[in-house]
This record gives sequence, structure tokens and C-alpha cells, in this order.
Amino acid sequence: MGSRLTEEIGRALRMRREKAGWSQGKLARVAGTSQQCVSRIERGRQAPGTETLERLFAVLGW
Repeated sequence: MGSRLTEEIGRALRMRREKAGWSQGKLARVAGTSQQCVSRIERGRQAPGTETLERLFAVLGW
């Protein structure tokens, strides 16, 4: 299990992705990462690097 901040980031990412109507796979393709990476971040299992986090949220318009 990740840190509380990592879990909060994951929840925020999932909420934005679902609000946009995107699958994890679509988000991963557009952001240039893997679906597994998106899944781990959303579940709070992986702390994203700054660059990855910026790309993920940028493609979701945030």
C-alpha cells in the first residue's frame, strides 16, 4: 500500500478519467504510458513521477 498522498493522487486521477469517460487503456495510450501503470497509480500502489503525473492530468484537461 502506498502513502496517503499516493492514494489521494490515485483517487483524483480515477475520478477525472471516469468523468471524461475514458478507459485506463485510452488514458495510457494518449499519455504515453501503460495501462498497468495507470492502474497501479489509481489504486495507490505506485507513486507517479512528476512528468508522468503531469502528462496524465494534462490529457484529461486538468
